Amino acid sequence: MRRAVMAVLGLVVLVGAAAAQTQDAPPTTAAERKEIVQMAKKLEQNPVDRSLTKDERRLFQRIIDVPDVTVTLCNDVMPWLQDDYKYAPELSMAYTFGAAAYVIEHPAADPGASSWAGIESALRGYQNMVKKDGSARSAVMERALDMRDMGTLEQKVKEACGPEKQRL
Repeated sequence: MRRAVMAVLGLVVLVGAAAAQTQDAPPTTAAERKEIVQMAKKLEQNPVDRSLTKDERRLFQRIIDVPDVTVTLCNDVMPWLQDDYKYAPELSMAYTFGAAAYVIEHPAADPGASSWAGIESALRGYQNMVKKDGSARSAVMERALDMRDMGTLEQKVKEACGPEKQRL
């Protein structure tokens, strides 16, 4: 649990530290938006790919700074934060980039829809990790996949993260 809490705190600290910069930062360029969408796809394929770290950090900072891509962190529906999951930081990044890509592709989307897109990205990333390394399996994540497959997870996320429940 400590690792999961630290992952969220790290994201919150970065968001808070950059909040003052947001007003002065120019909007994303077309090239940056394309890079963010591509990074979301790469993180879904392999969230633990260390070769992505430099670009991931640069683009993550850009997501924080820009006024035109807003990602809502909705911690209480992130299953990887419910236990001491080894890959919580990686799935949190997959969530962030998945939600950002959704906002880029659907600028009028509400936070519930972009949060759901982030959850879906993290779940795809989790599934791909498990395919490569069975020891990455988590009971909490498996329950989340079951809920997704039954159609109950999407509604839960959209209710918990909708416009009236914005977190940041």
